[in-house]
Amino acid sequence: AAGGKHAKFGARKVGEGSSAGMMIFNRLRRASSKLGAVEAKGEKKLQQLQEATAAETPLYPGTPEPAAAEEEEEEGAPPQTVYVYDGREVASRAAELTTFILAAGFAMPDVRYIKSASDADVRSATWDSDCRAIIFPPMHSLPDFAPNAVKDLRNFVAKGTNDAGTVLFMGSSLQIHVMNQLFGFQMQQDFKEGPYYKNERTTKGTVLAKLPERVNEMGNTQALGILKTSLPPEANSYYDSFGDSVAACVRWDLGRVCYLAQDFGPLQDLPELQRRAESEDEKLSKKAGFDMEILARKTDTWLGIMHGMLEQPKFAGDYE
Repeated sequence: AAGGKHAKFGARKVGEGSSAGMMIFNRLRRASSKLGAVEAKGEKKLQQLQEATAAETPLYPGTPEPAAAEEEEEEGAPPQTVYVYDGREVASRAAELTTFILAAGFAMPDVRYIKSASDADVRSATWDSDCRAIIFPPMHSLPDFAPNAVKDLRNFVAKGTNDAGTVLFMGSSLQIHVMNQLFGFQMQQDFKEGPYYKNERTTKGTVLAKLPERVNEMGNTQALGILKTSLPPEANSYYDSFGDSVAACVRWDLGRVCYLAQDFGPLQDLPELQRRAESEDEKLSKKAGFDMEILARKTDTWLGIMHGMLEQPKFAGDYE
């Protein structure tokens, strides 16, 4: 969550992290080794990311292999495309880093961009029958959504059929304002020092139930949590502490509006660390390996939470 001065809370002991999250981190390492920096984007970069992770295995037991998914009937196959908002309001490199996590870390088969808050650009995503989720990376200013864009985003979430209908906002100081603007919430920002503890009731029976009991602050981010008392009654908080939720979803008809108080900024150092780790300079390589282990311990559970929120877009009671 927030607070660069609290970065000491970011690391944790060996064995306390997320095995799924560590698998994601190692995927990002391998992709960094093959592709280098994450600044580039576009269709060519996405294709490279997907090719670099084509042989990766599913993170969770029961997750269908790509070949098995192709054999399903078209009507029953879940959507495969994730759209990332990349308007001028998005923080520097945030869309690229989000894409890197989705394509290389989560091995999402198709990642595309929404280039602005205009009616046409938003509709290109919300009316795409293969759109599984829409992600808003951290932003530095508020988007000016056109009326039809707001309507289309609400309708996309409301329909929520066949594991679609998820909109995920990744933490920055403005995200909660954008959520309130788009969906009429009255949520308030909040910050409490970590660690944050998993809510066993709301994660029961979901992928999130397999994650660690707590997640530490990552440090050096601009993310703030949500005051739990300001969450709508139909919301589920997955990780929180002293009334501050850092991972939550609000049921919106058949879909969900979700928030994760994390911008994953420290992961921008991963490609350079990987380059140093592969250096012939033994001292430089050893130091980079040590720093990479610390980065892995800071990020693995957060990565597991983000992936889990996208992997199974249901609430705990929906599995009973």
